[in-house]
Amino acid sequence: MDAAVADLQKGSLVEAERAARQAVSTAPRSAVAHNLLGVVLDKAGRAEEGYAEFSAAIRLDPSFVSALNNLARYLAEHGRTNEAIAQFERVLKLEPAHVQAHYNLGTLYGDTGNFVKAAEHFAQARKERGLPGKPFCRSRRRRCFG
Repeated sequence: MDAAVADLQKGSLVEAERAARQAVSTAPRSAVAHNLLGVVLDKAGRAEEGYAEFSAAIRLDPSFVSALNNLARYLAEHGRTNEAIAQFERVLKLEPAHVQAHYNLGTLYGDTGNFVKAAEHFAQARKERGLPGKPFCRSRRRRCFG
């Protein structure tokens, strides 16, 4: 798996995929290997295949936060907002200080018009990162949260 991570960090996606597939082949019951392959496939523009690997990782380890977060991100990017919210909430049940999940939930709740929940999650993300309590503004929509 180290080779896959190194290749991914270098942007060598073909090599990263080869190494990640080898890791899955060597350890087919490894949630980490499936999640890593999912990340590589997603970065290579093959999101559906990445989704399948994230799902496989979660089947192997239902409390694997990284795979849950990756799956939730996929759902959000593909317009499956309610499912994405449920998955990000699941991430927070397992890891309440997960900054990215709070930020993503803030964005998703804002997009659905639930500005109270959006503000709560943006505030929590700021708190977890040790940032002052200034509001977060999305310039594209000119809305401020928190």
